[in-house]
Order: sequence, then C-alpha cells, then structure tokens
Amino acid sequence: MRELLSLWQAKGMMIKNNILSISRHSKLKIGFILTLSSVFLVGGFFILHNMLSFLYSLAPLGPILIDRLLSFFFLILFLMLIFSNIIVSFSTLYQSKEVDFLISAPLSFEGIFFSRFLESLFFSSWAFLFLGAPLMLSYGLVVGVRWHFYLIVFLFFLPFLFIPTSIGTIITMVLARVFPARRSRVILIGLIILVVPIILFGYRFIGFWRFDSTEIFALINQVLSKLSFTQFPLLPNYWVAEGIIGAVSRDWRAVSFHFLLILSNCLFMVLVSISIAKKIYYSGFSLCRGGASLKTYLPNSGLSGKLERSLPWLSSSTRSLAMKDIRFFLRDPAQWSQFAIFFGLIAIYICNLRNMSYDFVTPRWKNIISFVNLGAMGLTLASLTTRFTFPIFSLEGKRFWLVGMAPFPWRKIVLVKFWLTVIICLLITESLTVLSNIMLKTPALLFFLSCWTVFLMSFSLVGLSIGLGVLCPDFKSDNPAQIVSGMGGTLDFILSLIYVLSVTTIMALPVHLYVTEEITSPHLFHLGIVGALSCVLFLSLLATLLPLGLALRHLKQMEF
Repeated sequence: MRELLSLWQAKGMMIKNNILSISRHSKLKIGFILTLSSVFLVGGFFILHNMLSFLYSLAPLGPILIDRLLSFFFLILFLMLIFSNIIVSFSTLYQSKEVDFLISAPLSFEGIFFSRFLESLFFSSWAFLFLGAPLMLSYGLVVGVRWHFYLIVFLFFLPFLFIPTSIGTIITMVLARVFPARRSRVILIGLIILVVPIILFGYRFIGFWRFDSTEIFALINQVLSKLSFTQFPLLPNYWVAEGIIGAVSRDWRAVSFHFLLILSNCLFMVLVSISIAKKIYYSGFSLCRGGASLKTYLPNSGLSGKLERSLPWLSSSTRSLAMKDIRFFLRDPAQWSQFAIFFGLIAIYICNLRNMSYDFVTPRWKNIISFVNLGAMGLTLASLTTRFTFPIFSLEGKRFWLVGMAPFPWRKIVLVKFWLTVIICLLITESLTVLSNIMLKTPALLFFLSCWTVFLMSFSLVGLSIGLGVLCPDFKSDNPAQIVSGMGGTLDFILSLIYVLSVTTIMALPVHLYVTEEITSPHLFHLGIVGALSCVLFLSLLATLLPLGLALRHLKQMEF
C-alpha cells in the first residue's frame, strides 16, 4: 500500500504540473476548448432529453423501453471498455518506457502492476464518461429525480469501470505470457476473443428492423422483445441498470443489493488480476523485452515492398515518406487491429441494412434513415481520425529532429501525411457509403448527396486532425491513447463532432422540408439543395485549410 501511495504521489505531482502548464497556453485557446466542450455537452443533452421525453410520453411501453435501452447502453459500454483495455493495457503494462524505470526500482511487481492498472483504467474510460454524462442527466430529468440520484449513478459507475478493466488486463497478461515478443499475436488473439461474442451479439439483432406495421407501439413492442437479452442477471450491465432504476423508484433495498453486488464483483476481479499479475506479469514483461524474432526482413520485401514498387510515379522522397508511415502503422497491431474492427463493424451494419424493410416505410422515414446512416458514417470517421490521424505527428517522438533534418521542407512532410490519410479514408468510406445506398435503394439525389458529403468529410476531418496534431504535439509519449487524451486530442474530437453534426443537419434540412411538404415548390427545393451544398463546401474548406495553414505556420517557428 505504501508503494502504491508513493507511485501515485509522484503521478499526482506530474498531473499537477501538467494542469499548471495549461496556464502557459493561450487564454483564447483554453477558452475556445472549454466553450466547445460546453456546447457539445449541452447539445448532446438537448438531443437526448428530447428523445427520452418522447419515449417516456408513450406510456405504458415507453418507460419500459427506456429502462431496456439503459441496460443496453451499459452492455455496449461494458464490451467497448473490454476492447479498449485490451489495446491500452498492452501499451501501459509492457510497452511504456516508464515501466522500464519502475521495474528497476525497489518496488514489488504487484504494486507496479496496480499503478499501471489504474492508468489503463483512466485512459480507457474517460471518453465514455464524458459521452455518458448527458445521457444520465437527461434520463434523470425525464423520470423526475432528486439530486441524490446522480450521486448514486456515480457510485455505480466507479466499480463498474473496474470490472472490464480487470478482464481486459487479464486477457492481455495471459496472452503476453503465452505469446512472448509477438505483440501482433497478443493483441490480435485478444481481440478475436472479444469479437466472437460481439459477432454473436450482432447475429442476435439480425432482423431487428423487420417490422410489419408502421404503428409506433407495434415497433416499440418488437424492440422490447429484441432487447430482452440485456436482462441477463449475471452481467454487470444488468446490475448497474437495475440499481439506477431502483434509485428512480426509491427502492433502496434494490439499490443496496445491486450496489453491493457490483462492488463485491469489482473487488473480486481486481484481486484476481493482482493475483495473476504476481505470477505472470514480470515473466511476460521479461519475455516481451528479451524475446526477438528470428525472421529476416529483406529490403523491399513483403506487402509494403510490393506497395512501394507499385508507386513509381511518385518522387522518391514522397514515396519514402509515405512508406515510412505505412510501415509504422502495419507494424503496430494496436493501431491496425482497432482500425480493422471499427470499419468491420460498420461493414456488418451495412450488410444488414436489407433487413430494415426500407421499401415499406414512408418517404419521411426513408429520408431519416438515409441521413442517420450518413451521420453514423461521419461520426465513425471522426472517431477514427481523432484516434489514428491526430497522434501521427506526435508519434515521431524523439525521432522528430531526424525527420526535421531531411532534405525537404516540413510542408511536404505534413502534406504527405495528409494525402496518405485522405486516400485511405476515401477508399474505405466511399466504398461503404456506395454499398449502404445500394442496400437501401436510395433515390439518385440522396445517393449523390451522401457520397459528396462523405467525400468532403474525409478531407475536412483528416485536415482538422493533422493540423491540430501539429499545433498540439506530444513528443514525450509513445502511447497514442495518451496523446489523444490531451488537450489537443479533446479539442480535435469536439470540433470533429460539431463539424459532422453541422454538415449532416445542413444537408438533411432541405430534403426533410420537401418530404414533409413544408416546401412544395421544386424550384425552392433545388435552391435549398444548392444552398446546402454551398454551405457544406464552405465549412469543409474552412475545416481543411485553416488547421493545415496554422500548422504549417507553426512548424516554421519550431526549433529542433
């Protein structure tokens, strides 16, 4: 315990110094970030509050549906936290340079493990708490609770977060011990272990949107039957949801029972993870540090070599810069595995669009489904550009000076990173957008609008992430999750979400007004479409060129 207090005293001083260092940043920059964070939270609260209020008014099925959706939210949160911790814990427990120093210090391995465990918990969970706050606030106001409800929610959230963190770190430690010095195998097999139940869970939802009636109560009744699996009493999401529902109805016996249940399981899982760490953490760390691959990599061999030979029209300097980033990405399974799984889940979702009975719904619902699909694609792209593109500049790390001494300007280095990421995003997002429109059999106009919007989003979100990544670099950290958790990553995430929501709303507005017959003149409708396209183009150019321009200007003033 004394070791842990010493470690976290040092960590607390580091956090304190980082907080104090914020005062050295521009007050305009700090105020801008705080304002955008507030706008995001208020906007999210407003949307969720209206949705929950509408469902709650549909008594008697509406309140029941809200309770099921609450349990469903915690189930998704539970699975995503396990996924996040498998990724984060490998970097935190085995790859971080801070671990090398701690191992050489006179500290016990379980103390070192638990301090890194808490750090993994923070890096993997803070974003989910940030996104979940508007939901819980909206839920509390809709059902009409007092202030103590939010304290109870926090008390349930805290032990709940420890359970998926423990599961994720246990999976990582076991695989690191079984497959030493094979980081790709460790993370890949760990993700396969997690993805298999997710696929089964997705299979449970095949046919979810097949409904025979457009009546809202018939649809709610079918949704309730499909969400019945969230009521499995051996899962932590059920304990949290039932405890929160008990707090709403002031059933303190249910609240106490489920809180003690989740707290006991939290302590049990933490003790299990510490016990396993005592036996295999150090041996796994030693094997990962000391093991070496006997495979010989020849120059210009493998997939990256073939790709490099297929780009003869690029100059040698441009091709070398692009291949450096591609090889760095391919050699880091923590990066490409997340990338593949995120877009894989989107592909599974699109392939099941045929189950939505799209041909049988009204034109108004067709419009809503099409633009919700567009917004989902944009939000996914925003999350991925923040996670992968924002840290791409900071990951140069201590090699930054070496890249700066290369015989070409910084402008070229930044633009190569920009175009490389844009091309990859365009290939994936446009393919999925075209496929989703074909599956939904959307009209030609909606087909064009969605493809054009995704095209602009790819440029804007990448430009925003690259620009802010250069403006707010973190060369001291080699953990992408830690880089994204900083002020720059938070700003990039918020701006990306605001951009996606703004663009989707602007594009959907004229079509919605025409479908609902609030605009009856085809001439006015065409003017509205032209105006929406112009506004989106302006916002996209601003989101692309302004961050890149500021980034290039900032690089000229940097010292190496």
